Amino acid sequence: MICAAVTVLAGHPFYVSKLVSALCGVGVCLLVYEISYRLTLHRKAALLTFALVALSPLHIFNSASAMTDIPHAFFVVAGVFFVLRRNWIAAASFIALAGLTRVDSWLLIPLVPALQFFIERRVSALACAILIFPPPFWLYLSWKATGDWFACFVARKAYMDWLLSVNPSLASFSLKGVTRDVGALLLSTDMIVLAACLVAAWIIIKRLRRE
Repeated sequence: MICAAVTVLAGHPFYVSKLVSALCGVGVCLLVYEISYRLTLHRKAALLTFALVALSPLHIFNSASAMTDIPHAFFVVAGVFFVLRRNWIAAASFIALAGLTRVDSWLLIPLVPALQFFIERRVSALACAILIFPPPFWLYLSWKATGDWFACFVARKAYMDWLLSVNPSLASFSLKGVTRDVGALLLSTDMIVLAACLVAAWIIIKRLRRE
């Protein structure tokens, strides 16, 4: 919908979608820096985290692609940023945008009010109303476009059925399959980022033991 709104004015839908993805990729890097600095109060650590994401080959590749991956990531990271700032309306708005971009983010919808209740012992009614909007709107668009409220999920199931039919090994566990999936996870995480996370976890555990 964002790309369509820009395309109405500028034309060139393919290039507009790539531009939106690229701008969201830049936004992800900046938000990662802000979140890292807010959590650590250490500018060099925040700059290092920024560099790890900005120079990640997977992030660069996806940011140059006309897909939903990077815009979705931007909305999720922006939601996290505003949760840290305890701006619940803004956090709910970005998580709602993530939910409107990909169904995966529907799992995050109850998380924002849960975090607000855990931190402030209250829940914003407006934030909840914003968060509830994506699922019914998504279903409405499916019905409006196809006549079936659950057309999106039917298409996803058809894709999974096709994927299993051409790759029967995916339907069962095997050492080879698990090894392949672990390799894909490590590739998508980026080894440098994963190493940095492990070092950070070790530092946190070490400090907790001292306390």
